[in-house]
Amino acid sequence: MFNKIEAAIIEVLKENLEKVPKGSIISERPGSGAKLPLVHVTNVSFEVKDSGFGQSVEAKDTLLEDVFSGDGVQREFVLTEKPLRPLISVEHPPKRRRNESDYAVDYRKGVIAFRIPPTEGEDNVKVRYSKPIEVKGLKLELNYHINVWAGDEALRDEVTVGVMEAMLRGESKLNESGVYLRPTRGFNMDSADVGPKGGFGKTIECTVEAEMRVEIPYPRMEEIDLKRPERV
Repeated sequence: MFNKIEAAIIEVLKENLEKVPKGSIISERPGSGAKLPLVHVTNVSFEVKDSGFGQSVEAKDTLLEDVFSGDGVQREFVLTEKPLRPLISVEHPPKRRRNESDYAVDYRKGVIAFRIPPTEGEDNVKVRYSKPIEVKGLKLELNYHINVWAGDEALRDEVTVGVMEAMLRGESKLNESGVYLRPTRGFNMDSADVGPKGGFGKTIECTVEAEMRVEIPYPRMEEIDLKRPERV
């Protein structure tokens, strides 16, 4: 995520910033002998905006397809995942859809058993089915620094203005990439501590809102156990 956002910002700067060579707009921290002027983009911190760690944001079914090769003898085939009921389709040979009377499915074990063994052939049995997925997400606020370095203060300030103009020109492209960037403040830097030797630095601090999503398979309900309530 962090590298993707850095890459999107750098791409916009390379397209719209004229005062700095494209090879000098970088994500790696510049060394003391780096050639100036240059622009360095880096993530410095982030905050989790959700109240809990990972909220459920979506539930969906994911389509899966398993392909098997028949040998004329084998009747049972184990699916990669335990499928939802019913199967979406069973083809043998490919493009010839089979009826449910041609096979039986053990949904607990994830096994399909054909009444008649599939004929011999490579990848001639296709089973399509779905499994449930829960999507969990974290809303993040990421803090990025766009560091401008130049050989004198006048050029540093000129490049800094150029960076902000470039971000305005490239705002639509950033948004299309899912990057919503907002400059918040700026400050000068001392090259003796953090930058190229003899350089004059200025940082543009920006925040980026982002969302991290993870797909988690739902566990299957294997059985329901009903018991009579005990009398007191």
